[in-house]
Amino acid sequence: MSCILFDLDNTLTDRAASIRQFSRQFFEDFHHTLHEQVRFEVVHHVLRVGDGGGYRPKEVMFKEIQTNLEWIEAPSLETIADYWYRVSAQSMQLRPAVHETLEELQRRGFTLGMITNGKTDVQNATIDATNLRKYFLVIIISEASGFRKPDPRIFHLALSSLKILPEHGVYIGDHPQSDVEGARIAGLQAIWFAGVHAWPEGLQPPSHQITHIAQLLDLI
Repeated sequence: MSCILFDLDNTLTDRAASIRQFSRQFFEDFHHTLHEQVRFEVVHHVLRVGDGGGYRPKEVMFKEIQTNLEWIEAPSLETIADYWYRVSAQSMQLRPAVHETLEELQRRGFTLGMITNGKTDVQNATIDATNLRKYFLVIIISEASGFRKPDPRIFHLALSSLKILPEHGVYIGDHPQSDVEGARIAGLQAIWFAGVHAWPEGLQPPSHQITHIAQLLDLI
């Protein structure tokens, strides 16, 4: 094995902690336009449900923020959308020991890459806000590539860019189908970052799983 490829959301980043951080900033910036009985935990609940772990359409989330919070004067959907896209990346929280683990993997001579589903500008903003770009020789984002996990072509695109054969690579991700099964179909070894999604019945169990990024150092 010479190449390690990573998912971004909920693997290197902690979506739940990130939404909580975003909620704190949102509450600080908008509390003066909310009725005084609206507390932080109410705002956090609306944002957490609206985000749906990053899988719900943002337009639906923005509408729920506008309608499900008790506003003195509700902001426009455009205002909410602009705020999300300006602030959310800065609110992203990494999982513990991500930088230290990536640095150690580099020190050991592994080639590192990233494959992530999502919008190009949003994912790039997150990567830069969390200071992750410096570790990866290739970063493939679904919108820019035209392929979306679990399509094996997005995995092969990353491997081709690195001139690495699938059997010499491993992929780490949290989603059973998009990450683990997608990587398997593409011919890579796969490691499941457990604890975000339940493992579906009927899907071949993962060969390896971790619950902390630093566990890779003992596994690889």
